[in-house]
Amino acid sequence: MKLLKLLVTITAIFAAESAIGGIHHDAYHSFAPFAGCADGDCLIVENTSGERAFSLDTVRWSIGGEFEVRIANLNNKENSTYHYTDDKGVRHSVVNPEWGVVWNYTDSANYDAVVLRSVGGGNYDDIAGKREVEVSLERCSGGKITVVNKVLLEKRVDVATGFNSVKVDIDNGVLTVKIGKYVLVPVFDGVESASRGVCGVMAGSGAKVAIKSVYVYVASDPDNGYSTSWTESSLREHFKQGCDPVEGFWKYLDRRTPGVSVQSGGEYRIAVVKNATGGYDIIYLSGARINVTKWHPGLIKGVLEPSGFVNNYRLTWRDTEKNLLNDDNNANLLMNAILEINFPALKSTLRFSRDE
Repeated sequence: MKLLKLLVTITAIFAAESAIGGIHHDAYHSFAPFAGCADGDCLIVENTSGERAFSLDTVRWSIGGEFEVRIANLNNKENSTYHYTDDKGVRHSVVNPEWGVVWNYTDSANYDAVVLRSVGGGNYDDIAGKREVEVSLERCSGGKITVVNKVLLEKRVDVATGFNSVKVDIDNGVLTVKIGKYVLVPVFDGVESASRGVCGVMAGSGAKVAIKSVYVYVASDPDNGYSTSWTESSLREHFKQGCDPVEGFWKYLDRRTPGVSVQSGGEYRIAVVKNATGGYDIIYLSGARINVTKWHPGLIKGVLEPSGFVNNYRLTWRDTEKNLLNDDNNANLLMNAILEINFPALKSTLRFSRDE
């Protein structure tokens, strides 16, 4: 569980994972506040600070996923006032504190959120006298909050202290948000959204949020096992330390595809670095022209394994779609200046020359 201010108090009283009506999540990861909590009906996040409080999952998103949570703001009674204390020790009053969910959370100054807040009714000079829930789609970047969209809901949601379900779905970079008391209805749809960071629940100043159930699904990453922490600068520092003849930066030189039309994925710039298994990882740096968005610096483009012959290596290569090509592929280091990559089944050869 992540607490952003010392004045945030969190009381956990939710059911064991196996209990009916308790917190549910998939088998791959858990919602951060679960561990070590006592039995009860739900997790309570009470925020008495002047800053938003967050209760966060532990698994980062990379290409999309789903997050559904059933929550209620217990400090949301009509005609009621609640209190919090800011970081200077000053006590404040608030009517209808905000609550909601977050995703793409990297820190307290950078995240996306759906924020709920009851409006209207007896607490306001509202002619109709009806109470509604104002739902805002927000993006916080560098501590600055931007409201992307906002709607008012009256029907199919609980406008007081009862539970509502909120579902966030990111698929192929497109965000869908659904909310409902019993049945989920679309609120925001077709909004472009990144997929990074973690998801969780937000309690505004003075709010007391009850979390009854949680479901998190993180889409599998096709780069799992192919992502590295290498950057151009860290590779450069690494290469300064050694004298391995294969390691180094390489840039596209030319290609040969006699008799066969093979589409080039780009004029790649790569790095070759020794790995823990005695071979070499080929690290993609730049140059993709096909499926550009699928490739970013630091991904493994291929792997070289010693063949037993001098300056000759078995090659596994990932094509533009990230499919593995390993049918008798091989690579040769020529005169310590040219890296030749051969694809016999495609009758194609790529050549790279030393760079820097």
